[in-house]
Amino acid sequence: MDRETVDFYEAHSDAYEAQRSPAFLSAAQRFGRQRPPGVTIDLGSGPGWYTAALGSPVVALDAAMAMLRRTHAVAPEALAVQADLGALPFRGGSLAAGWARNTYVHLRAGEMPMALNDLHRALAPGAPVELTLFGGEAEGRGVLPGDDFPVRWFSAWSESRLRDLIDGAGFALETLVRRRNEVGELGFTIKAKRAQGLPDFVNAGMRLLVCGLNPSERSADAGLPYVTGGNRFWPAALAAGLVS
Repeated sequence: MDRETVDFYEAHSDAYEAQRSPAFLSAAQRFGRQRPPGVTIDLGSGPGWYTAALGSPVVALDAAMAMLRRTHAVAPEALAVQADLGALPFRGGSLAAGWARNTYVHLRAGEMPMALNDLHRALAPGAPVELTLFGGEAEGRGVLPGDDFPVRWFSAWSESRLRDLIDGAGFALETLVRRRNEVGELGFTIKAKRAQGLPDFVNAGMRLLVCGLNPSERSADAGLPYVTGGNRFWPAALAAGLVS
């Protein structure tokens, strides 16, 4: 995640919480009631407004320790993990559901494909996710009208780009709802499931893109292409000098 944004939340978590309220609490409670058995993750727990509503067991993940301390105060049963949304420290397929309220908005647009790829890896096949993102084309600091904390980084998405992003990350989109907040800013609520398939492995600065078709069920469940050592891809990649 953007370091300046994380540093802001570390230093000003109290001010942030004082000027905000949990507007999506009923949605979090509904998600908690409908989630499958297993561990749910609150991706970017912030002050912990939604963590307890997501049911138990639940992991509260945030890059800012100040936010995790606040989450522990209001949801003491949650398992707190300090980590980056772009590098989730979980075994593949270990999470049963994921919730993210305006947290992936702090990643650069170019980081999003691999960040959602990593979420796909950590979720069990069929696991539901509910994410909220901002609508538009802007990206950077101070790009949100009326933002009272303009040091934070935000990226916004058009609906067509967002649909491509979700599909490419290996999720089956169920609903994409357009909404506007009290000042008229456009946002999206995405409800999707981790598909039994492979996400795209595409990132900024790549030097090579390998295109393949028809993954095995084992690869699809693992979320990793060519997952078995005996796959014919590996002798070809060795012979071409792409891997050692």
